[in-house]
Amino acid sequence: MKKLIIVFLLVSGSFSIGCDDGEPGDGYNGLYHITLNQSRDQCGEGEWFDITPDYDYFFLEAANLFGTPIIGWSECTDDSKDTCDDYMNLELSFVKEDGVWMQQTMWSSQDINGCRLMIKEGLLANTDDGISISTTTIEGIVTLEEGDDCHYELIDKYFDQMSCTEELYLEAEKL
Repeated sequence: MKKLIIVFLLVSGSFSIGCDDGEPGDGYNGLYHITLNQSRDQCGEGEWFDITPDYDYFFLEAANLFGTPIIGWSECTDDSKDTCDDYMNLELSFVKEDGVWMQQTMWSSQDINGCRLMIKEGLLANTDDGISISTTTIEGIVTLEEGDDCHYELIDKYFDQMSCTEELYLEAEKL
């Protein structure tokens, strides 16, 4: 009987803890208007330049993707949710890693120049009236050791052959 009570307490305690805060990422749900979009090629230094976004609005929505909480991103053509894509752009969506909501995309490609590896990470933060996203792209054509195939899973192994090639900064107000 003691085992049954302990299991019940653990299961019910886990359930109530998981439900108290709602779906992770819910606080970001909503429609956003991009107010600042900038880029610089010299990472960590140099001037920021304004760039024109492909769209002025986007919608964020907490979701569950195969058991993983995400904040899904949908592009919008106007300031109404009715103008947003019916699907989430997974490349721009956020997952929580080490307590931080972030975008992360990794690529690899093999061409005549060698193996190109690239990682792009965007960190989500709150601002007074919405959010900001700071994105860094790190890439390089790397020299593979014998037996290694060009694959994005090798980014950590060859990270010292890669360098920062671009930083992006976006601010958006929540409507």
